[in-house]
Amino acid sequence: MSYSKTASQPGFTLVEMLVVAPIVILVVGGIVALLIALVGDVLIARERNSMAYNTQDALNLIEQDVRLSSNIQATTGTLPSPQGSDSNVSGTAAFQSNSALILTLYATNLSPTDPNRLIITLNTPSACGSPNATANTPFTYTVVYFVYNNSLWRRVIVPDYNTNSSNTICNSPPWQKNSCQPGYSAARCSVADSKITENVSSITLSYYNGSSTTANSTATSGTTTATRVTINSSKTVAGQSISHSVVMRALRINN
Repeated sequence: MSYSKTASQPGFTLVEMLVVAPIVILVVGGIVALLIALVGDVLIARERNSMAYNTQDALNLIEQDVRLSSNIQATTGTLPSPQGSDSNVSGTAAFQSNSALILTLYATNLSPTDPNRLIITLNTPSACGSPNATANTPFTYTVVYFVYNNSLWRRVIVPDYNTNSSNTICNSPPWQKNSCQPGYSAARCSVADSKITENVSSITLSYYNGSSTTANSTATSGTTTATRVTINSSKTVAGQSISHSVVMRALRINN
């Protein structure tokens, strides 16, 4: 007579599974939480770097415009529609220097970065084409930096010209074009405003007159020679709020 011997089968018993399963779940959960935290840290670091780069790039552009400006204005005055500072940024209300940077710059016939550019002049006091026409009054335009919908924008406002004898321009038409809120359709809107940087909570502006070291909260047209601009940025990334501030002081060199 022969006897069969049942071989033992490898594996976990039910009791062992009940003990091990929660431990495995805890370990996996810990690993997942660690990975999420690491990814979040990477995203936050990346966004901080991006925010710092974008705000510094915006300040570099502002500094360039300030240095080349002929005047830092206190107000734009009432503007042609739809280039005003109304709540929808499409009306006629004036921009003011306590909340927006307002600059006067010389209009040119080519891009300001083109070495062959010429400054556009009016036909006064000498007629266009006369020997003294190069000394005529320069034709200027306005640039406004302002915050709208958590972004910093740059608007260009070019005065109407060639409508009467007192504002006829010499040389070619200005390279600079009137800009308006993106998507806004109007005859005056040749191009869209430039979005300089996003996630801007506010800009803080201070102004200096002549050699004075005392800052003013508003500009004084004709006497303000320098401005200090602070761009404050904020954004929520991976559930965490991050912020960044960059400060720049620029001196205009044109008179």
